[in-house]
Amino acid sequence: MNTEIISKKLMIATMTCFVLGSSIVSGGSTVLIQDSWVSVITGALLAIPMVLVYARIVKLYPKKDIYEVFLELFGKIGGRIFIVMFTWYAWHLGALVLRDFSEYIQSTVKQDTPQVIVMLSIIVVAVYLVRSGMRTIGRWSIIVLVVILLVVITTIILGVNNGRIENLYPLFNHKPLEFLSDAFLMFSFPYAETVLFLTVSNSLKKDESPYRVFIYGIAFGATILLFVSLRNIVLLGQEMVRSSLFPSFVAIRIIGLGKFLTKIEGIVMINFILLGIAKITITLLAATKGVASLFNIRNYKDFTIPIAILMVVLGMIVYDNIINLVDFLIIYPIYAIPFQIVIPLVVWIFAEIKFRKTKIKKKGVNAVLIKNSKVYYKVVSDLKI
Repeated sequence: MNTEIISKKLMIATMTCFVLGSSIVSGGSTVLIQDSWVSVITGALLAIPMVLVYARIVKLYPKKDIYEVFLELFGKIGGRIFIVMFTWYAWHLGALVLRDFSEYIQSTVKQDTPQVIVMLSIIVVAVYLVRSGMRTIGRWSIIVLVVILLVVITTIILGVNNGRIENLYPLFNHKPLEFLSDAFLMFSFPYAETVLFLTVSNSLKKDESPYRVFIYGIAFGATILLFVSLRNIVLLGQEMVRSSLFPSFVAIRIIGLGKFLTKIEGIVMINFILLGIAKITITLLAATKGVASLFNIRNYKDFTIPIAILMVVLGMIVYDNIINLVDFLIIYPIYAIPFQIVIPLVVWIFAEIKFRKTKIKKKGVNAVLIKNSKVYYKVVSDLKI
């Protein structure tokens, strides 16, 4: 299968953009409202053990993506069952994010634009990036990430005069179970969704540490989400955050500097869309590679356009309206458990067992070779005598 090798820096930038993706539109807002920043942090901490498992799989199979690992560990039949499941998750997640952004655009600035037009506009860029390869995706992510950082810093500075720090109080005003369930929501959306990077892990340079890639990607994404979450709460207050579907957009709209930058939300909206495209691109790439692996076809790029069209179709029918989308987020953490936790753990366990068996076998072979070489040396020495 065609692969492009990229540096750790590009992979981390891509993962950071993926983590932010559609999450930055909601600003990390959760049912905890003023305490949502706690969920942003604890969700990331909960994700660390799981992403270390992802990184370990990459370490054990540095030249293979997860689909190749499935086939090696579980055979043609079992491996293809896992490929179908993982491909479905990538395709479905891509459709969810695509629908999320179409709803975002339609609800904020383009109410009369059909959603299918918005989706097609986004997916065309994603198709181009997938067909251009991982190196192009990495460079795109670097540019988008720099712009997003500038936007977040600028909006925080401009919003200082509009914010009220007391909007953060009372602190820790929720029950422990509420904190735990909300942290798990953040764990599954967006941190553990980085499991899809197992489909592009063979693009990382062999001498680069996958552990650093996953940890840095999660850490950078969580840090940006933390500042965005605090900014939204301070600017909007608890009630407005609770009633807003897209609090980041609403927060930025109230920022003004006289008559200057009063329409800054238009610029920010475009940057949010670019960030969403980065996430959709990875899901499209993962789904495309999955289909290619399923049918044992080397050039996965031939499937990019058909899978993209199917992703748009699924995005159009997956919900009746935006309320259904919000309702699905409640059960999404449960739905995602097999893909984010169960399958990676099964792969990791089987991979470790196979790795240890191979290591023991190599030790045995090496011991025999050493023993034979000693016998050979003794025989030669005796003949010389």
